[in-house]
Amino acid sequence: MYEKKVGKAYLRGCLQTVVVGGIGAVFGIALVVSVLLLIRGGAVEPRSPRFMLALAMPLLFLSAPLAIAAVVVRIRASRLDRAFEPWRLRGRQAGAVMRSWHGEIDGRVFDAWFHRGPTFEVYLGCSPATRGVIHRGGRLIRALSRAVESRQPMDPSPLDLEGVSVYADDRRWMSRLLARDDTREAIAGLMRETSRAAATVSVAPNSVRYMRRFPPLAELNADNMRRWIGQLGVVASAVDVIGPSSDGLEPSRLEEWARTSRDRYLNRIFLGLGLLLVLVTAALLVFGWLFIGQS
Repeated sequence: MYEKKVGKAYLRGCLQTVVVGGIGAVFGIALVVSVLLLIRGGAVEPRSPRFMLALAMPLLFLSAPLAIAAVVVRIRASRLDRAFEPWRLRGRQAGAVMRSWHGEIDGRVFDAWFHRGPTFEVYLGCSPATRGVIHRGGRLIRALSRAVESRQPMDPSPLDLEGVSVYADDRRWMSRLLARDDTREAIAGLMRETSRAAATVSVAPNSVRYMRRFPPLAELNADNMRRWIGQLGVVASAVDVIGPSSDGLEPSRLEEWARTSRDRYLNRIFLGLGLLLVLVTAALLVFGWLFIGQS
């Protein structure tokens, strides 16, 4: 049930992106058709400079925002990559809103993602063999968390933080984790640094994760990255000391995909939509040149 709900929530977000892109494509195609009908009505002489400009206008209209967006994305990517320079990690772009970094830090498998929201996620490899989530945010965030997790919350008092909710498949294992002073201090540090945003520290069968929702881009710098990764590393080390949960869970395909390769599928989707838009636009331009331009 948990996997299905998370998967549906993620797919709804992707669908929104596709719908917005599709509306833009339809608008661009409608503009092409309008220009061609204008030409056919005699407002522009066929094969004249104005005719060529009229045909080029839709492409210019569509390409200018795309070019501006590409520059903005490139500037943002360069700024984000500087946060990972201490570990010599190179970013990997997916579409306009997603970037990821993968490698090894302090002997642990490391994955990080920046995507729409904006949302920033960091994963460190370890072996809890169970699942648990510690949330912090407004009442809406906590309500959504309860809906997604479909579990009764644990007592969050060991963390001594307001607005925190704790969920776990193995409550005894999570209680042992939160009983450690170093773990509580690390988690509290990750949570306290979030004033207006939602924050999450979670464990999956083969990793621990820290997620920040709505962080200002200026926060994502090398100094903060060292601190967050160090604090998350404390949690991962505590997991190693405690040992795997008796649940003995293995990571699901969804968890593996979300951590390592979610961008590959999105790249294929965006590439397919882009090629479709180019082909449709080219077909309309050829139609206008061969048939309308000669009338």
